[in-house]
Parts: sequence; C-alpha cells; structure tokens
Amino acid sequence: MSVCERTMASNFTTGIPEFDRLTENKIENGSFLLLTGNDDEGIASFSAAIEKSIGRPAEKEVSGKNGCAFLKITPENRDCWRGMCFENKKQIQIKTAQTANQAANQTKQEAFTENDLEMIIFIESLSELFQNGNSNERYPAQQEECQTVSFVKEIKTAINTQNAKPLNTEPINTKPLSCEGSRQLVIGCLHGRIFSKKTEERLKHLADSVIRFQIKETGGKIERRIWIIKYKGVDASGNIFKYTIERGKIQIENKKRIY
Repeated sequence: MSVCERTMASNFTTGIPEFDRLTENKIENGSFLLLTGNDDEGIASFSAAIEKSIGRPAEKEVSGKNGCAFLKITPENRDCWRGMCFENKKQIQIKTAQTANQAANQTKQEAFTENDLEMIIFIESLSELFQNGNSNERYPAQQEECQTVSFVKEIKTAINTQNAKPLNTEPINTKPLSCEGSRQLVIGCLHGRIFSKKTEERLKHLADSVIRFQIKETGGKIERRIWIIKYKGVDASGNIFKYTIERGKIQIENKKRIY
C-alpha cells in the first residue's frame, strides 16, 4: 500500500442529514464550495450547520481525533489569512524536523498532518471582502471585484498544494493535499445583486461546487428551494430541493423535485 493510499484524506459532510444523503455524504476534500443567495434565503443556516459539524468526515471515512478548525476570513484579517492557516504550522514542522531524529520526526509529522492541517476556511461575504471602515481601503467597484476573484484563485491554489511557506524559507512540499492526509475546504458566500453578473459567473466558474438558495412565491405561499448548480464528485447537479427553516435549522424534504 502506498503512502498516498494510507493517508488519503476523507471528505466533508454538511451536518444536514438529508442533504448529505442526497449528495452521497460528500463535499470533496480540497474543494471550493460557493453558496449563493442571501442570508434570509438559507445561507446563514446552511453555514451554521457546517460550522456545528466541525468538519465531520463522510460516513465510513476517518479523520483526525480533534476535528477541523473553522477559520473565518473577514475584511480585517484577509491580508494575514495565509499565516493563520499555514505558516505557523509550517514553522512548527520545521522546528520539529531540526530537533528530532528521523524516526521520531516521521511520527510527529504524521501526527501534524493528521491533526493540524484540518480546517474549514469560511468567507462570510465575498462581496464585502475588500470593504471595511478604513476610508483608505475603499476600492472602486470594478477593482474590488477583480481583487475578490484574485483572492479566490490564490486561496484555491493554496489549499490544493502544500506550498504555503514561512517567510524566508523554501516550500516544504508541493504534493496535492489529498495525498498527504490533510483535509481543507473553502466555503465562500456570494450575496446576490452586489457584484456584476460577469464577476458572479467568474466566481461560479472557479468554484468546484455551487449551491443556490432561493425564495419563490408559489400559489400565494413562500417556498424555499436549494438548487445545486454544480457539485464536484457527485452526480447531483441540476437537482432542486424544497426546504424549510425551523429554529434556525434547515429541514429538507425527503423527496427530490424536478422543476
């Protein structure tokens, strides 16, 4: 059995049982999941379920004992996200390599890979990522959108390669994370009618999976729907599910609907 096979990282689940069942208990490791819509349409409740599950691995898959870190990226900390997620851990790894013998170091690095590189990186609002209260950092709309797209490209590349490095050091490893036992997932929330249509489409194109939350009026009643626009690793694209929000939690109908 190869090292890659022994340390293959597990996928994620949302913590919403019916949704997980319909998508085969799988949000693929190393992917970028884009949630679109508005908070009152279900994004906030969906995100809260994922945070509460703390990166619970998919059924029959195993992961580190400590679960995942849930790291929120905001306009205030966006410039140091790489340090938050990677650099401090890499410095620990380098120090370990310098002070331990080869056999002990291998054991410690395996523990490091299993426990310390498990995280869900959550961007609460892509449309607000380059806005804050500092008047010196208010960008024109077009520039703000370009910076957001560039940020998504950067973070997506970083979670799929272990090339995030401490200052003044060379990259430790550039192998795909899926072969290193690490688990990382990026979730971005895209609120509607803020960015241009072109930028929205670019972000959807960059995403591995896209879920749209909608509120529709049908027969004089409000109906909530989840539309899976695309979904990596599972044949679930195009499905639309009806759901309700009860006590802040999403409840999905057992029956799939085709519209």
